[in-house]
Amino acid sequence: MLLERYQLQEVWEEYDNTRYWRAFDEETDSEVFVQELRPRAAPARDRRPTKESFGLPGELKRQVRVLPTAERQHLLNVHDVVEHAGSLWIVMDPVQPLSLHHLLRQQGRFGPAGAVHICAELAESLAELHSSGLVHGQFDPRNVFFRPDQTAALAGYGLTTDPLGDGGPWVRPWRPGSPYTAPEQAKSRDVPPRPSRAGDLWALGMTLYELAHGPAVGRRVLAASPLRALPDSRPPRVRGERELTLLLRMLLAPHPGARSSADPAVVSLRRLAQSHAPPPSGHWAVPSRFRRPFGQRVRDALLKLGARVTSRLVAAVLVAVLATMLGIHLAGKSQAHGWWGFVLQGVVIGVAYALVTLGAQGATHVWAYYVEWRRRRRGTPSPLPPAPSPPSPPAALAASPPQVPECTPRLTVRDRRGVTVGRPVRLDFTLDVPEGHPWHLPVGRPAELVLLAQAHTAATVTPPAVGYRVAPVERATFRFTAHEPGHHHLRLTVYDRHHGLVLQELDATMEVDASGSLGSVTPRTLEP
Repeated sequence: MLLERYQLQEVWEEYDNTRYWRAFDEETDSEVFVQELRPRAAPARDRRPTKESFGLPGELKRQVRVLPTAERQHLLNVHDVVEHAGSLWIVMDPVQPLSLHHLLRQQGRFGPAGAVHICAELAESLAELHSSGLVHGQFDPRNVFFRPDQTAALAGYGLTTDPLGDGGPWVRPWRPGSPYTAPEQAKSRDVPPRPSRAGDLWALGMTLYELAHGPAVGRRVLAASPLRALPDSRPPRVRGERELTLLLRMLLAPHPGARSSADPAVVSLRRLAQSHAPPPSGHWAVPSRFRRPFGQRVRDALLKLGARVTSRLVAAVLVAVLATMLGIHLAGKSQAHGWWGFVLQGVVIGVAYALVTLGAQGATHVWAYYVEWRRRRRGTPSPLPPAPSPPSPPAALAASPPQVPECTPRLTVRDRRGVTVGRPVRLDFTLDVPEGHPWHLPVGRPAELVLLAQAHTAATVTPPAVGYRVAPVERATFRFTAHEPGHHHLRLTVYDRHHGLVLQELDATMEVDASGSLGSVTPRTLEP
């Protein structure tokens, strides 16, 4: 409990020093969204951080600048800022337990149409923050949320650096190697620099680029081991989108002064959103596996391969040159050939060593790919004995397509203490697969589905999307909360994760009487 008012229920996402909680406000009898920020102390060079390095009470709360309470569509109202148990707790409007980072990781990319519609809303929220004199300071897809109506929203507050300026503690996440950190801010390695509007615009441009282009390469290239992020020197470009490309070059300009303000981005994104059809209803909450074009995949693969080969070649040459020069020096032959011959001999032997090393590694990879190709071509032998071949059917039956047995969906309410209005109820979804179905185990192939839950009455279902793997022991769990007694309608949309297709829509009717107990659950199947 926070302030004996906000009841913390469950954590739906956690990363770095941030937690996202689903909570309930007992004073207003409504759901709220709580963000927990754990502080960080200054990196001690000569001693370990002590308790005194975490500052005085109230120091964390002074790092938050809250926007005045107002009804804004794409900004979440901040109800309370609490400093408790060494962390900072920020209470805001309720959101869906789903972030843009989670959707981007599942879907791959949204394409130019989805990118401009989402980022137009985000640019409007940044413009409102900046016009009020606030700077967000932690803009990235992890901090982009969706309201119940699926519109994107940002938290209505901004973070500053530590008030005392002594390097700690601070609640602002600081990741110099993150692609969402502006180049001028990534130079500081010890303490987070002061956030700026130009830094927020850089993060907006990076988010727009990844939504339209894809997060596989983005503006970073994965180099050799140990893993390091090399900057991509190519100018941002989205094929067939000239105005979007020009906007990206403005937002991702190396010099902070060239990023101007958020108002030009709002105007450009609104104009682009009018020229692109909006995504269908519910599309943001369901991954659809948007595939990149073949040419783009080839270019990205060549870029990764070039960075990997170049870094390994340079590392092998340097190691071989140093080892050769040391060996020649220890052998006492450096005086006989002179310094130029000494260095030239080390370079030649180093290049030869690097080529041999790369050749051996390349041969190993080629052999591994060949073995994997042979294994897939032969196929994995079935552990079961082959079934006897059935007799050949008549010609009339052979011409008709085979009949696949139907699967039976089951929605189970699991609550032994009774159900009351406003109290979440656990719903488990399972799918019974009969024999002869392609999904039936152990002979069949298990399918990976995505279930989208929507309540069309005064009720809430969380999470809105759940992944489900068809197996005898697997189940998908939802939390159903009825806000008033009466008739409630729940719809489950079944998506195929691999193909991105809607397989079927399932309806369930739930009755909660006036006393608050659950009356009945009647599942009903619709035609696909």
